[in-house]
Amino acid sequence: MGHVQGGEVLFDELGVQPHSLTPAAEEWNTISLEKLPDLSADYVFLIKSERHTIPKLENNSLWKSLPAVRHNQVFEVESGIWQYSGLLCNELALADIMAAIVG
Repeated sequence: MGHVQGGEVLFDELGVQPHSLTPAAEEWNTISLEKLPDLSADYVFLIKSERHTIPKLENNSLWKSLPAVRHNQVFEVESGIWQYSGLLCNELALADIMAAIVG
């Protein structure tokens, strides 16, 4: 996610440093399997969708090599919350973030 919608909470409100693969202005950026080794993020929030789910990635060696995957810090989040903005969505996204990072 970029600095819009769900990304606003992470980057603008919480001051989390975006990964270099995070788009600066766009809503989101698709990362190809070939680019996965460049994703050295500590945490990954994966928006649930029909096409992109963790079970489809679990057996991929590139996916398994990611630091966030090795440290069990990948979290599937609801698209209806993270792809919209507003008080309620931002509060729910913040709850997801806090549950992931704080535990």
